[in-house]
Amino acid sequence: MVASPEGRLIALWQRLGGSAAGRSIFSWMLRYFVTYSGSVHPQLLQFEPGDVVARLRVHWQLRPKVQKP
Repeated sequence: MVASPEGRLIALWQRLGGSAAGRSIFSWMLRYFVTYSGSVHPQLLQFEPGDVVARLRVHWQLRPKVQKP
């Protein structure tokens, strides 16, 4: 049994991350449970200990606050 929250997240990603539908479900759960992350709609592409690759949608109202390089 995985006791730490990090371990639970990694185990859940390993179960769901292999398919597009699973990645969407995991990303939805992230937006729902993590405060303020819903406004940028993160889509996780890769999730490993120490390495996360995510696609973020920049909403037009956030553009002045979040500048793209």
